[in-house]
Amino acid sequence: MENIELISLIITCTGITFLITSLLLYIKRTKDKSILIKFWAQKKELKKSELMINRVGLSITVIGIFLPIVSDFL
Repeated sequence: MENIELISLIITCTGITFLITSLLLYIKRTKDKSILIKFWAQKKELKKSELMINRVGLSITVIGIFLPIVSDFL
C-alpha cells in the first residue's frame, strides 16, 4: 500500500510540474502574469504546445490523485 501512495505522489507532482511548466511558457512568451490569477479560466490564449503540456499535466495529476482510490478496489 505504501508503494501505491509513493507512486501516486510522484505522479501527482509530475503532473503539477507539467501544469506549472505550461503556465511559465505562456508567461515567458507573452509577459502576461495574469494567467496565474485566471488559472482555471479558458486556455484560448495558450499556443497549441502550451495547451498540450497543460492538458497532459492535468491528466497526469488526476491519475495521481485517483490512483490510491482505484487501487483500494483492486
